[in-house]
Parts: sequence; C-alpha cells; structure tokens
Amino acid sequence: MAEEITVRPAVTADAPALSELVIAVLYASNLADYGAENVARVAGHFSVEDVKTMLGNRHATFVALQGDRIVGTASLDLDEYGQTAAVKTIFVDARMQRLGIGARLYAHVVAKAAESGINRFTVRSSIVGIPFYERLGFVSVRDHWDGTERTVEMRN
Repeated sequence: MAEEITVRPAVTADAPALSELVIAVLYASNLADYGAENVARVAGHFSVEDVKTMLGNRHATFVALQGDRIVGTASLDLDEYGQTAAVKTIFVDARMQRLGIGARLYAHVVAKAAESGINRFTVRSSIVGIPFYERLGFVSVRDHWDGTERTVEMRN
C-alpha cells in the first residue's frame, strides 16, 4: 500500500462513492457464489439514494480511505433496545482485500458498540466472507435462504 489508510465516520457526501464501491465489490467477490441474477438484485439495494438512507438509519458507518479515495466501508446497527449489535456491512475494494482494511474497519465498529456497552455481534455473511469473519472470532450459527441466495448468520 503506497498511501496510508485512514478510517473516519461516513458522511452523506460519501454516498456516491460508497454506492460505486459496494456494487463493484458485490460483482467482483460474489458473482461466482451467487450468479449474476442474485448479485444484480442485491446491488439494486445500493443506489446512491439507498446508501444515503442507510447512512441515516445505521447506528454508525465508517469509511476507509487511501488518500481521498474510499476503499472500504463497515456499518453497525443496534437493536431497538441498544442491547445487541449487528455488523451490517463490511466491503473492501477487491484489489485491496487481505491487507487488513476490513479488520481495521471492524475495530472501529467494535469501539463504537463498546460506547453502548456492547461486545457481542451478529453478522449475515456472504459465502466468500465466512473465512474473514472466522478470523475475527465469529462462528456460523445457521444458514438463511432468500430464494437461491444463501447467507450465513454468524456470532462472535
């Protein structure tokens, strides 16, 4: 990595870059496991407007930057009582995966949840994401199916 990676909270102005990043990562990382139809359906939930809405609804969203370019994102949701936390998304530019960026983003999510006294998390992982979450200490709990799309609920 030529330029240092920094992490900061996401802002609404990040929505176009986040939309582009997430859609690119979905196609680069998930196409083999899920097929074009499923990936296109999921990508359809990450338009710029959808991302703006998500930014307003999430407890916290972070972006990883290389210079001024967003290369990763992670977000956190708390249940309505603030008792449990869900890692909602961790996406890292496919060209920069396995460089520790996802783990750094996850550390920010953990720190934010700790402010509310929470240290237990769930995540619905794609197939390709399972080894990443296992390295963070998550274990598979059960499969979820949306048509032919399988995700795996994991807990730490």
